[in-house]
Amino acid sequence: MKLRENIYQMEVYQPKYLQYKSKIGKSGYEKDYLQLFERIILKTKQGVVEGIHETRSLFQEAMVQLIDLFKEGSKNALLVRFLLENLTLLKKVYGSKKAKEIFELMFKKGFLDAYRLAGQSYLQSEHYDLSSTYFLKALKMDPYHRGLQFLLNFSLGMNEYYRNAYSKSLSYFVKLLPLNMNGKMKKEYLRKVEEVCNKIYHELKEEKGLRGARKAGSLADRLRKCYDGSRGRRKS
Repeated sequence: MKLRENIYQMEVYQPKYLQYKSKIGKSGYEKDYLQLFERIILKTKQGVVEGIHETRSLFQEAMVQLIDLFKEGSKNALLVRFLLENLTLLKKVYGSKKAKEIFELMFKKGFLDAYRLAGQSYLQSEHYDLSSTYFLKALKMDPYHRGLQFLLNFSLGMNEYYRNAYSKSLSYFVKLLPLNMNGKMKKEYLRKVEEVCNKIYHELKEEKGLRGARKAGSLADRLRKCYDGSRGRRKS
């Protein structure tokens, strides 16, 4: 608050001081008035410098404390999402190298784990466009991770489904079949995809899109066999 007041005084009084100085006469009164002006401005300048030093010190302390907060909040998906969404600002404050170190303090695998956590968080809230963005970032760092491949294709397929791009959606879903993942979680996602494929099947069938309907129906059957071994086919 004091720094703001001093800066305000500099902005207001220094131009007036310079203007008065250029027009001052030789009387003692005018010289005394000029000296008063100079003392006020000098004191204000010193206050600005001290205020800047104090603000910088507080800011540096806050930067250190924030890193501790980030470390403690590594399991907080909302915090991780916030940091990733504001990564440019984080780098501006701490620098690119330090920003990377922050994620390495938060996670064993740094950005990779952060991207994966953010992707899973968006996936749970059904923001499939955002989950696919972060799973793709994670997969670029670990391209052979089959679990990430599974989650990325699931997210992309669901996103295309809600955009009514059924052909693209099915092309992503079919990639899920050969990918290994945690058994219980894979079953949950495959069941969800089977439901979507059945919806696509019935919708395309009503619209006389028989080729697409057959493709969706066949994929739904394969998915069901994949997670529960059932061999029964749907009734037309």
